[in-house]
Amino acid sequence: MATCPASGLLLWILPAALALTASPAPSSAEEGPSVVLRREGDEASVEVRGLDLADLRRLAAVDWDARRWSSLLAIIVAARGQAARPDPPPVLGTYRVEGGVLRFRPRFPFVPGLRYRAAFHPGRLPGRVEAAPATRSVAEPPPVTAEFALPEPAPVAPTVVRQVYPSRSTLPENQLRFYLHFSAPMRQGNVYDFIHLLDSTGREIDGAFLRLDEELWDRDGLRLTLLIDPGRIKREVGPREGFGPVLEAGKDYTLRIDARWPDARGRPLKEAYRKAFRTTAADDACPDVAAWRIGPPAASSVAPLVVDSPEPLDHALFARLVRVQDADGRDVPGRADVSAEETRWSFVPERPWRPGRYRLIVDTALEDLAGNNLRRPFELDVFEPVSRRIESRVVERPFEIRPGS
Repeated sequence: MATCPASGLLLWILPAALALTASPAPSSAEEGPSVVLRREGDEASVEVRGLDLADLRRLAAVDWDARRWSSLLAIIVAARGQAARPDPPPVLGTYRVEGGVLRFRPRFPFVPGLRYRAAFHPGRLPGRVEAAPATRSVAEPPPVTAEFALPEPAPVAPTVVRQVYPSRSTLPENQLRFYLHFSAPMRQGNVYDFIHLLDSTGREIDGAFLRLDEELWDRDGLRLTLLIDPGRIKREVGPREGFGPVLEAGKDYTLRIDARWPDARGRPLKEAYRKAFRTTAADDACPDVAAWRIGPPAASSVAPLVVDSPEPLDHALFARLVRVQDADGRDVPGRADVSAEETRWSFVPERPWRPGRYRLIVDTALEDLAGNNLRRPFELDVFEPVSRRIESRVVERPFEIRPGS
């Protein structure tokens, strides 16, 4: 191994016995040398192919500095749209004899979209100049050249806030959580620096969100769950008594997401996002599955089963905690969707519906916008009796698909 302190270029030359054990390059010496770009995954190098075995052995044995190597094989940035510099500096990198070729690897990856020119001078191979008679001038053979450019990556659309749930513009004053959906994975950590809750005057409400050390992201980094501080929702607890509620009925608010929030690639959002909403009275009642309206689909079709709730429910839980079972207790495979401002659950089966009896199975952890689930309200006063308690883990609603319906 030899180094060139002046240029900082590291030159790797394998011993001839080791370097020439690999299979020869596809080009033959009889065809003459050629310069080609080789790509392996995300890496690119320049190869000189078609050198004869004697030249390769001599190259593997030399101890050249950076200037000597670049006089043999130089890669420069080709001029574009302007006059070329008379003496452009060569791209720094390493030279190595391996696999029957001379290979140049750039110190820094070639820049996609930038055009490069490689020039190999066969008359400057070791032993060629030394073998020429000193008494007469020998014309140097012309260089073997090639130009190349790596393709530029396809442009990636800037990341946007795709949706914020709840999607409606009226929310109870004890609204518990928001779901922020993005079009691409986002950078995690310090997310609260980019999210603001503003009152009707545009003033930020301090301490509105519960700041968690472990942020509530989905596995793909596309959805963030944002919680209003529960201590400022529940009545007669310290934070609410000391700082007041975050939201108050009959007032207007705006949830703002800053455009400077970077995605996982470090790029800011395309634009800021604002969700304006007005608050209504607190909702302290549990959702009632018995009040849901079920619309059975037609038999022998793949039409959706449609279920309507009289109130909006938590978007993520509504999609995940409701399923369909057949008369034998087997889950019906299919795809669920939540729409109509989180009041409608629809289910499309993988196979056509068969006539018969079915059951809608609802997990009692399902919540409404205020965090009231099927078992108990979020604002539970332990000193007052709860009028309706559900101890089972699921609630069932039977329905039937009739032949010819």
